[in-house]
Amino acid sequence: MKTRFLAPARRELADAVRYYNAERTGLGNEFRDKAWEAVERIKAFPAAWQVLDGAIRRCQLQRFPYGLIYSTLICHLYSYKIRP
Repeated sequence: MKTRFLAPARRELADAVRYYNAERTGLGNEFRDKAWEAVERIKAFPAAWQVLDGAIRRCQLQRFPYGLIYSTLICHLYSYKIRP
């Protein structure tokens, strides 16, 4: 599967990397690595993740409160707030 991040998703990813690097040196790079690991999981198992609506799914990033919102044609990084 070919992956394409939409412009808003690229901005969200860059913003999150900057934020986490400001919190702790290197944490943003770890976040970016987890995002790419999620992309690889999606490519390996595109139908394995939570269905949001029709063909739209979300793959939760490990360790960070973010998920990748995607279809089989478009991969979009979407941040959301985790609530207790």
